[in-house]
Amino acid sequence: ITLASSELHSALIYTTTADTVTSYNGDNTSGLFIWGASLRPSTWDSTYVATVALPAIAGLNNRTTAYFDGAAYYLKANAFTLNQPTEVYRACNPWTWTLNDAAFDGNATGTGKLYQSATSPKIRFYAGTDGTEFTPPAAGTWRVTSVVFDGNNSRISTNRGAYAVSPAGAGNMGGHTLGANGANTAFWNGQVARQIICNQTNVTAESSFIQWGLLKNSGVL
Repeated sequence: ITLASSELHSALIYTTTADTVTSYNGDNTSGLFIWGASLRPSTWDSTYVATVALPAIAGLNNRTTAYFDGAAYYLKANAFTLNQPTEVYRACNPWTWTLNDAAFDGNATGTGKLYQSATSPKIRFYAGTDGTEFTPPAAGTWRVTSVVFDGNNSRISTNRGAYAVSPAGAGNMGGHTLGANGANTAFWNGQVARQIICNQTNVTAESSFIQWGLLKNSGVL
């Protein structure tokens, strides 16, 4: 394996006998099998996460993440006051892209939604009006996205890039649904490491700092 000189990686290697017993002291005669090689960009080793029927559910640097299966999994808060302006930050990795699947929404459908639109990997935000179509990194790539719901000044950015500004409607989220739309359908597929909801908009410097923190925490930087 060849790595760039600036990268730090850690590796765990476990041993096993042919019958998959994973604790083996050796007898000076029998051979060993190496299993579970796990290489990650990080400065420390971490618990091995096996890949079986589905991709391993571990974030970058083995951060704990929430997994959404694109079929039934979602999280929903009870209704609470959450009016515009609202800013949502998320560190996530979409595994697949399906038209109209919702990354998040308000308590009711279309009250503060980020969803997959047109063609992969494009997304839109919606709070009564479709905001501008935005092209984030491709599915399977970790990113940090900032979405601001603020009427005609609504906007979206990824990885501290320039905001794309457009009207998105005046809907108020009134709560939060993660991994689906407000009707608890159109399920999203992927991992979320962090999601921050602010009941205000942040100035550019604050927003950039929050995104930088999420990028660092999730191992993207």
